[in-house]
Formats: sequence, structure tokens, C-alpha cells
Amino acid sequence: FSKGEIERAVTETISGYENYLEKLNEISHKQVIGMVKDDYLNHEVIADPAAEFEMTKSILKNLDSKILQEQVLKLYTKQNRVVTVTGVEGEENLNQEKAFDIIEKAENDPSLQPYVDAFVAKSLMDGADLKPGKIVSEKETKEIGATTYILSNGIKVHYKFADKNKKSVTLNAKSFGGSSLYSSKDIPSIAGAANLAMMSGVASFSSTDLEKVLKGKIVNVLADIDNLSERVTGNANTKDTETMMQLVYLRFVKPRFDQNQYNLLKQNMQNSLKNRQNDISSKMSDSLSFAIYGKNNPEVRIVNQQFIDDLSFDKMKSFYLDRFSDASNFTFYIVGDIKPEVLKPLLEKYIASIPGIKRKEKFKDNTVEWVSNKIDKDVFIKMETPKSSVKIKFQDNFTYSQKNRILASFLGDILTLRYTESLREKEGGTYGAQVSGSLVKLPKPTVNLNIACECDADKVEHLLPIVYQEIDKIRKGDISNEDIEKTSKNYIKAKADQQNFNFNSMDLISNYFENNINMDDPKNYIDIVNAVTVKDIQDFANTFFKNAKSYEVVFKPLK
Repeated sequence: FSKGEIERAVTETISGYENYLEKLNEISHKQVIGMVKDDYLNHEVIADPAAEFEMTKSILKNLDSKILQEQVLKLYTKQNRVVTVTGVEGEENLNQEKAFDIIEKAENDPSLQPYVDAFVAKSLMDGADLKPGKIVSEKETKEIGATTYILSNGIKVHYKFADKNKKSVTLNAKSFGGSSLYSSKDIPSIAGAANLAMMSGVASFSSTDLEKVLKGKIVNVLADIDNLSERVTGNANTKDTETMMQLVYLRFVKPRFDQNQYNLLKQNMQNSLKNRQNDISSKMSDSLSFAIYGKNNPEVRIVNQQFIDDLSFDKMKSFYLDRFSDASNFTFYIVGDIKPEVLKPLLEKYIASIPGIKRKEKFKDNTVEWVSNKIDKDVFIKMETPKSSVKIKFQDNFTYSQKNRILASFLGDILTLRYTESLREKEGGTYGAQVSGSLVKLPKPTVNLNIACECDADKVEHLLPIVYQEIDKIRKGDISNEDIEKTSKNYIKAKADQQNFNFNSMDLISNYFENNINMDDPKNYIDIVNAVTVKDIQDFANTFFKNAKSYEVVFKPLK
């Protein structure tokens, strides 16, 4: 073990303990139960964490390569060896004989030399040409306790102090555009562009070296490109906020693209493709896509050999650089246990220094039309364990409002209760149906109602009519007040529970500035939930189902 390896491992261990002790009061009941269970079943001692930390520090203080080597030699024996191999069915995978042969040759290789840690520690910002900017305006929104900073490069930052989760800071940044701005032939490359950048590291650091640089720090920053937007998300321990800001800067200004990582990405996809051929979930997913959008629709790509062949290293690099070339088009949201007097200099030093070309982009509505407004299809698939899987969806454009968002959720959750009673308890035909109702705003306001269940293949034709009967009952107003009350209580309780976490503040400011809704104002949630009536749900259901397009795709075993 090299000196650098030991130092990084010690730093990481100490940082982990420090972070744990700082958030000792945030330990969940589940974690406590786990510790008690381990103590009872495995005789794992529940130690005082502060005392354990002091003991660990004293051990680490005297740690050296010789001590570690001695411990490894005690553990490294020829008895009870287990080699686990994950391979691809039908390929020539590593077997026991070959595995043991490799181990034996390595153990008896006189030319084998100790690992040389060639990593040279250097600053994350080494070689970065930082040109700090300024905060040009500052505005307080007292209604939600937030502050908005406009930076000299055009970036808008919404910030709110929150310490429900101590010593924790979260950052979300978003710009509209995403993959919707590219042609369908480039779907594979734009879909994998951010993934390649994340695999490659950042600036002059490979992914392995970046991991070494960040040892001992509680920080993570990722970039992503979805259909409508490009995003950067980050989280950090408060003391590592500056490192988070540095990583955000580098994700924009100095991303890295490694040809070897690209080759690995393609190889992993190639291996996955071989497994997909025998994976029933993948078969169902592809068949569902074919049923809805058609088998050779160029706008809807499934992962097949052509998809992998269409990947391009140069395009992936070009697309990523294009999506993150204009920071001025991004809106940042920062929430956490950090004071403004600490945050503001970091914003000016790092975020305001990201170049902005002040282009104004919007996403394109590239919604792909279904092959029909009413799809009813049975798909037969060879299965080891015969069963039927039901996928039903209703969809229609709908007026976007806070009340309609809540009513869409009510509709889905009440149907869940009804199906639990009718499909599972009365008929015993399924473990339960999963139902979700939602109203999304983008790319255009749309209500989606998804219903899914798995059941005995012999009972599916008997159970399907019940699914629609329950919907018809709701449309006729046959809705129990008990179901409404149960759903309302769940929503109110969930809302109260969310107040105990910082993510509630992130939801608060993003909803306020994106949708002009103050979720802390009772009139925008609590009052609406408490006032929902049978007629509200009936009227919503009738309006929605009247013109909604739908599909019913049932997967059945091929005999």
C-alpha cells in the first residue's frame, strides 16, 4: 500500500465519521432498527459514535503499509475462496478453472511488482482560468424567505437558507432546450452525451483521479440532458460547498471526454443488448413502445444494434459542449445550511465566472403521436413463469392549475383503493394494481392516468372489465367519502412530514419561481385538499375521460 493510498483512505474515514456525528440527530428510525437488529442477530455492538471515532483516530494515527500488509496476509488464505462472476449468457465467461489458474499464476509470478501510485495531488482548479464576476442585483422575496441574485454573466440564482438537514447544501440548475432541439437520428448520441462526460472525469482529472482528489469530501455534482432541458445537480456538506461550486464551474467550462470511457460505454451497452434478448421486462418495454408508436418510428428509438452503431464520440462531445455553452440561460436554485455571507463570494468567484453568451433558447414540443387514439392489443411472449401483465393509460390535454394537479392525484389514489378492494381482496386475481394520476405542465399541460397490474394469465379476461367498471363508478359519482377522507389525510400528513427536510424548501422556491405558486400558503394546497368533494372528482373524471385517448396492452404467455 502506498503512502498516498493510505492517506486518502484515512482522510475519507475521518470525514465519514465527522459527517455522521454532525447529523447524529437526523438518524432515521429505520437506521436505528437496523443497528438493534444487527446487535441482536449478529452481536454487532452499538457503540457510542463519538467514543468510536476517537478510538478509530488513534488506530489510524499509527497506520502504515507494514501493518496493513500483515493484516492482509492473515486474511489471504487458500481456503474458503469464492470467485463471483457476472457474465453474458451464451458467451465464453470466466469459469472456476480459469479463475483459479489466473490467481495461481499471479501468486507465483516473480516479476510482479508492487503497485506504484503515480497520482500527484493537485488542486481541483489547477490550470483553470477563473475570471470572477459580480452579483449585479439582489432581491428578497419575503413571502417564501428567498433571495434572488442576478450575476454579471446573466445567471439567475434563487437561494433559501434551510437547516432542517444540518450541514447540507443542495444545488439545482436548469436551462430549457435539451434533446428536443436535435434530430431523431442523433437521439443515441445526445442521450449518452452527459453520461460520457460524467464517466470521463473533469478537466485534467480522469474519473479515477477525480475520485482521489475528492477523498474525504462529501460532495457530488452531475450534469444531465433530458428531452426538454439540460441540468446540473449538486449536493455537499456545508464545509465542502466551495468544492461543489468548483465542480459546477468545471462541468460547464472544462468537461472531459475520454475515448477509452466511450469504448467502455459502448461495450457495456453491447453486453446489455445480449442480455435484453432474454429479459422479459425489456421485451415488454419494447413491445409496448411498438404498440403505441409503431415498430419503425424514427422518433422513438429502442436500444438495439442500430442504436449502438449510431453512437458517435465526436457528436456526444459536441452535443454536451453545445448544451452547456451558455450559462446565462440557466436558472440556479440553492438551498441549505449556508449563510448568504458565505455563499455570495462563492457565487461571484465560481458561478459568475462561467461564460455566458446570452442566447435565448426554448425547448421544442416534439411529442410523438400514438398510432391511434384508442389502442387495444394483446402481445404474446414466451415466459418461464406464465402470467399476464396489464398496461393501461389514459391521456388528454388539460387546463393547468393547482386544483387540477391535486384532483389528478386524487383520481389515481382513489382508483388504487378501489382496485385493492375489487381486484385483490374480492377477486384474488392480483397482488394489487399500481395507479398514478398526474397533471404535467410541459411540453403542454397534460393529464396522464397509468394503470398497471400483473395477474394470473387465466383470470386476466375476467379482471379487465372490473378495471373499467371502477372508472365508470367514479364518473357516475359512486365515490365513498371514506376514500376521499383517507386520501386527504395521507396528503396532509405527507405535507407535514416534508417540512422536516431541506428538499421541501427546494420544492417551495422552484414551484414559486417556475409556476408562481407558494406551496406554503394553505390556499394553494392544504385548503384545496381539505375541500375536495365527491362532485369535484366526478366532474374532473368526466371532463378527462370524455376525450382522453387510451391504450390497453396486455402481455400474455406464448403457449
